[in-house]
Amino acid sequence: MNRLLLLLLLVWISTPSVNAALTGFMKVGDIKGESTSSDHEEEIDIHDVSWVISRPLEVEGSVRTRGNAQFGDLVATHRIDKATPKLFEACANGASFPEVIVTFRKDSGEAHLDYLVITLTNVTVTSYEILGGGTAQVPDAKVGFAYEKLKVVYNYFDESGSFVGIVETSWDVVQATP
Repeated sequence: MNRLLLLLLLVWISTPSVNAALTGFMKVGDIKGESTSSDHEEEIDIHDVSWVISRPLEVEGSVRTRGNAQFGDLVATHRIDKATPKLFEACANGASFPEVIVTFRKDSGEAHLDYLVITLTNVTVTSYEILGGGTAQVPDAKVGFAYEKLKVVYNYFDESGSFVGIVETSWDVVQATP
């Protein structure tokens, strides 16, 4: 059940939405971003995330077996801001962080609801890419993270924005266990 939930959440995160822009935040160690949103001050505003976990089939003759899950980097996109130099530096020097927290938020009337929280543990910045061009005044940047453990918590709410409950799972990537 945990594996199925994790897979469904990751497919959902990786699927682009045509309905609304993503509101998200990223907390990376002591690197300060420019968010002014309540409960996420000085975190990094993000507006796109890509994260893939796959479980390939191994085929030998007519026998198919499931391989181990392969955990791709979590890649978050943000506008260039004051976190840019420090994220670049973290990638260049191979810095590790005890924890990176990615939070997705939606609005319900006046309420701001943090509905999905991904916590990565023992994290290394694996890539940093600046994306220029287009019509944006400020270019985007993508930052990639590798991790040893993860926890995914989905908070669900009813139509009025009242909290209903949580669904959560954890995974140790190194040990390949929940």
